[in-house]
Amino acid sequence: MNLRPAAFALIAALAATSASLAQAPPPAGPTAAAAPAGKVNPDLLCMLVANGLSGGAKDANTKQSASMMMIFYLGRVDRGTPNLDLGPALKAQAQLAQATQGQPAKVQAEVQSCVNKFNGRMNALGALSRPAGSPAGASPPPPPPAPK
Repeated sequence: MNLRPAAFALIAALAATSASLAQAPPPAGPTAAAAPAGKVNPDLLCMLVANGLSGGAKDANTKQSASMMMIFYLGRVDRGTPNLDLGPALKAQAQLAQATQGQPAKVQAEVQSCVNKFNGRMNALGALSRPAGSPAGASPPPPPPAPK
């Protein structure tokens, strides 16, 4: 995923996401605890990053990668806190993320961290389909011919 062209679009999209979540009314009824107040949850933050990348994407491949990234981080969040009410949790993270809006270098570093972690796991998954000893960019062998 090429990060540079999307960085400024992401900052704007993240700000818009943060603003819309911050203005959302609280959900009715009891909710699970999101995270200690004022504490950044990196996986929730990366869900916001993926949402921002998807919203700022101009091509289908970037949108698809951002959607996969969202699912990846949702799985990480759900693994650690399966009963987490995502709405309030994302709202809290969005409010924390707003504090970095005037710091593009910090936003860039957070985005890069999220993308690197996602890409690392996708590369590890891709390595499972390559023959042993093949370089990372190598194509898997062609499928066997169909029976006649």
